[in-house]
Amino acid sequence: MEIIIIHSFLEILSSKSLASLWYIYVYLLDSFLFILAILFQLHHLCHRLIEKVQFSGKYFWCTFAFRLFTQSIVIIGLTILGIIICALLYSPIIAVLFATNILIMGLFTRWVLDAAKQWGQQDEYILSISSATYKKLFSFVLAVRITFIFYMIIYFSLDGTGLLLYIFRIIFETILLATTVFAFKKFFKINEKKFQDNRYQLIRFRIIAITINCIVCISLLMELSGFSDLSIYWQMSWARLGIVFLWSGLIFMMVKELNATIIPLEISDNAHQNTRQTIKWTFIRISFLIWGLVSLVSVLLAWGVTVKTIINLFKILNHPIPVGGMNISLPGFVYSFIILILTHMVVKIWRSTILMKMLANSGMAKGIQDTVSTITSYSFWVFGTIMALNAVGISTTSLTVAFGALGIGLGFGLQNIFNNFISGLILLFERPIQVGDWVEINGIWGSVEKINVRSTVVKSVDNAALIIPNSEFISSRLTNWSFKDPKIRRTITIGVAYGSDIQKVRDILLDIANKHPRVFRMPGPDVVFTDFGDSALIFELRIWVHVDFSISTRTDIRFEIDRRFREDNIIIPFPQRDVHIYNPSTEEGKQDDHK
Repeated sequence: MEIIIIHSFLEILSSKSLASLWYIYVYLLDSFLFILAILFQLHHLCHRLIEKVQFSGKYFWCTFAFRLFTQSIVIIGLTILGIIICALLYSPIIAVLFATNILIMGLFTRWVLDAAKQWGQQDEYILSISSATYKKLFSFVLAVRITFIFYMIIYFSLDGTGLLLYIFRIIFETILLATTVFAFKKFFKINEKKFQDNRYQLIRFRIIAITINCIVCISLLMELSGFSDLSIYWQMSWARLGIVFLWSGLIFMMVKELNATIIPLEISDNAHQNTRQTIKWTFIRISFLIWGLVSLVSVLLAWGVTVKTIINLFKILNHPIPVGGMNISLPGFVYSFIILILTHMVVKIWRSTILMKMLANSGMAKGIQDTVSTITSYSFWVFGTIMALNAVGISTTSLTVAFGALGIGLGFGLQNIFNNFISGLILLFERPIQVGDWVEINGIWGSVEKINVRSTVVKSVDNAALIIPNSEFISSRLTNWSFKDPKIRRTITIGVAYGSDIQKVRDILLDIANKHPRVFRMPGPDVVFTDFGDSALIFELRIWVHVDFSISTRTDIRFEIDRRFREDNIIIPFPQRDVHIYNPSTEEGKQDDHK
């Protein structure tokens, strides 16, 4: 908007149909008022948004950054407008330059005061800023603002040269150095006890104090040595760098704050929730990467490096480095990292979409749906990996060489991994086991949770996860209790006392089985008289149930058998043994009596 208005203004200046200079002033004033009205309207909207949205305590830095931006939005807009005008005009108007510099100083000092005020309102920090300290800081900032305004007046009055400006800068820098040394000395003395409990804080604040004092001292030495222009460049660069550090630190804390809200994926079993968490995780990681790149560029701009120089620097970094038969570039690693993160996010979204929406009502078995999802996800990963390698500079020819070396490695230490990989592909395409199947491995029952490339996850009935290499499913013997048919036959063994009415026993068992809602009617239950035991007549009740309810169904039936047998006086006997006691002394006494 501002650029369009300035270009229109320049066209009017170059137009010969301009009636008078008064029209220029009117046009410029209207444009300024229009932009100012937009800034105030935006400021009002942001304030209403702050009042409407109730930020929780865990979003302190996000709230603080938004409030800081809202309170300064008008000054930021006017400052940007002044910078654009000065950049577009061949000979900038002195009043515009003066106002722009004043706005930049006011903006930076206001951010410092607002940051100190917010810090003082937080009790979680070891060192907090008291109200008395804040008042002294406000007085110091006010003095710096007034001094800067007087300096700007003298600067534009003398066209930026003169002995008076030189003396003014030396006096100001001397007073500033003495003030910073005294302030930090008093600060460390007041907080001496607090620093004893946290040496890390002490070291950090001492580094900050030494850095600020050195900056002011070096600037003063440059002035005294006659390098006035270098001193001004030094001061302005550090001032701009302070703004970069302020907002860079705020943005970093905001991203870190959002990162702390991510729930670890293993806590949630909801696929939709996991997908949302993955998208948030991807956004946070890319935000950290963008933050680092923007911060680096901002630091270079703060020190006066031109945009053209920065572009040439990135071109130099992007220049390929020959390594063997490959041309690798350093930014390629960043691009590769971004591609892999985006691939991870796309795969998560795809798996959630295809399982919950595309194939949810397709009539396919759960195992087939998971197979389709897994194979397509692997295809995305292969495509993303190839793109990431190409971004680094590894071509398809280099990949061919790498796969050749991999083939040699397979003959040595990687054959087991390759065997499990091929076995995983066989499991996905042949589907001897599928996700959701109930299998028995070495006497352990479990449900297949996930079939990966190298291994398969089986969750036992005790909720223990068994990580089994895929090759064992191909080369070893296992029992799949729900392969293509979830119905299984289970047997309940019952013993009744000798002399019981066996026909009545049979009728009771069949009645119990037929009345249970989990027992299938086709094929129906059956009772088999299997044997004459040592202590009981042995019967077997054979039922067909769904594999997911086999244990609970047998438990319910056993409870009902015990109840019905008690009602009908059918005895479930204990093991019985006839014990004959042999006593040798008694046998000898009998023989003597006989004699």
